Amino acid sequence: MILRIEDIAVDQSINLREVDLVTVSEYSEAMERGDKFPAIGVVDDGETKWLYAGFHRIQAAQEAGLEHFEAEVKDGTRRDAEALAC
Repeated sequence: MILRIEDIAVDQSINLREVDLVTVSEYSEAMERGDKFPAIGVVDDGETKWLYAGFHRIQAAQEAGLEHFEAEVKDGTRRDAEALAC
């Protein structure tokens, strides 16, 4: 499913790793060249779409000026997003 990036809740407390800015920059440059990346992981609780996988990719997409990103969407809660991030 293609989601608007602005509709994805990026809660760093769900992310188990620190975001590496060098990686984000490299991904962003690759996205600007048109390189394709795997879908991010999102849990949809009916109100909020919680990012659980792809924190580097989504930040890079924002830096590259992208408005949409491919996502694998699962039904669930924020707590499910936390569990899936593990």
